[in-house]
Amino acid sequence: MTSEKDQDHQLIEGQLKFLVDENFPLESVLDLKRKGVDVQSVLDYKKGITDEEVLKLASSKGRILITFDHI
Repeated sequence: MTSEKDQDHQLIEGQLKFLVDENFPLESVLDLKRKGVDVQSVLDYKKGITDEEVLKLASSKGRILITFDHI
C-alpha cells in the first residue's frame, strides 16, 4: 500500500508539462511557474511562429498546448 507522501511524490514525477501560446497572458505564466507548474511559453523559443509550428513545438517537447486560438 502506498502512503500519501509516496502518492504526492509520484504526482510530481508525472507532472504534466504545458506550452502556452504567445497570446496567453505573461502574468498568468509567471503565476503558474511560481506555483510549481511546468509551463513554458512559445516566447521562450521564437516569437511570431505559425499555429502549425506552435503545435509541432508542443508535440516535439512533449507538452500540452494552451492557446486561445482555434487550431
